Amino acid sequence: AATAVVDGAVEVALLRTATITGRAWRADGKPAVGALVTSVARKGYAVRTVVAADGTYTLTGVAC
Repeated sequence: AATAVVDGAVEVALLRTATITGRAWRADGKPAVGALVTSVARKGYAVRTVVAADGTYTLTGVAC
């Protein structure tokens, strides 16, 4: 997000974001429980989450 003050008013430009969901598996076919999943945007903004017991993960606030 970017902010600026113009004529005494604060303007905020928000990033457009998305949600990514998926499943992560180990080589042996079992869920990758506790694995770290990361998405990094062009300017270095990162979103991280940990894989759940069933192998699923959800990344929210991923910059588009």
